[in-house]
Amino acid sequence: MNNITVSLVKVTHNADGRAVTSRRRFTNLNGKATKEQIKQFATIIEQLTGEQFDSIELTTTTNVY
Repeated sequence: MNNITVSLVKVTHNADGRAVTSRRRFTNLNGKATKEQIKQFATIIEQLTGEQFDSIELTTTTNVY
């Protein structure tokens, strides 16, 4: 069984001008999700939170047993 973890990444700059990376992570998502479905998911999260994300990181895990 495969699971997907999706991290939505946003980079901002603090008062000192340093880049600050923040993530919203969603775990145990359906491993059969397509790239288009993941993009749609990210768009929905942006609409709900009012945030704009710079990138989507995808991690797939497989249980071995």
